[in-house]
Amino acid sequence: MVTQIASTALLVLESPAAASEGQTGFVREVSVTELLQAPILPSPTQDTAPTAQDEIATVQESITKMIAKLGENISLRRCAVINIPENQRGLVLTGAATHGGEKHPYTGKMGALSILTLVSKKGGSTKVIPSEAVTTLSRQLTRHLIASPSIAIHQEDCKIPLEVSNGGHAPPEEVDAWLDERVLMRQPFIFGGGKVEQVVAKVAKDEGLRIKVTDAVRWERGEGMVKAETVDFAEEVRRQIENK
Repeated sequence: MVTQIASTALLVLESPAAASEGQTGFVREVSVTELLQAPILPSPTQDTAPTAQDEIATVQESITKMIAKLGENISLRRCAVINIPENQRGLVLTGAATHGGEKHPYTGKMGALSILTLVSKKGGSTKVIPSEAVTTLSRQLTRHLIASPSIAIHQEDCKIPLEVSNGGHAPPEEVDAWLDERVLMRQPFIFGGGKVEQVVAKVAKDEGLRIKVTDAVRWERGEGMVKAETVDFAEEVRRQIENK
């Protein structure tokens, strides 16, 4: 079902209503509301093509049926599609990883997606075949994203809050420390070799490539959900007694 939902998301993204403005990079967020209402596509591995007599179910209806079948709570909370322009130069390399899964390698409490663009220094028309060093970089970078959350890929994309900059009067070392923690390219690479930007630059130099991190997405289970407040019954009784 997950594969079917992913295939359906591609069609939802192509609809005029799903057009996104102001987004950069290749990752496009898909409206969960529109996706749930869309007719779910058949599985790409399905042996027989659906007939006109087959029932057409929406994504939401398919999820509801799966809940009834498994007895598990299932909800679709986020969806994104990688949309690569036709005129993109060089090679686009994607990396994905999950962490905290128990029974399946594609499940986990956290997940990340990284996208690198690779262009040969010999020219944009030169065919690029990723070496082991490049694929290792992609894989390790994705794992780094899980271990070290960031709010921006590059420093120029990061807006420093007023309480940090103090209107431009904050000590430079304090601002640098704040950026080193939150900007991906400035973070110490968890696999060693210096900061992320230094590791990427070294691999690019060794392989004769121009490598750019264009997208970095990190998702965590329950992220953005409003948690129910826990009630301290002893404290509640005490307050009621005091208010009498």
